[in-house]
Amino acid sequence: MELVPILTKEQLVAANNWAIEMGYNRAVEPEPLQEYLDTVDDDTQFPITFHMPHEHAGGKKVEEHVRCMVVLNGEGSKAMIDIDLDFFNKLNTVEVPD
Repeated sequence: MELVPILTKEQLVAANNWAIEMGYNRAVEPEPLQEYLDTVDDDTQFPITFHMPHEHAGGKKVEEHVRCMVVLNGEGSKAMIDIDLDFFNKLNTVEVPD
């Protein structure tokens, strides 16, 4: 089994807003994201299927953060979001088959 980090709706919004505030280039537009999130159940969880350490923004070295691929729905729509390292390390995980 593999442990996969997950985001709640609230965490997804917080992570995305942080990336925008930091000026990082991996985030999604907040209004369409919120419009989409308003259509899903409050207990929906969003798995992070890929993540890697990242230290650059606009070609300049910045504080280490985590570049993540987040699955947004059952059809496989995804978003890349840069997430604060401490925030990422505190996320809940779920077990999924390898």
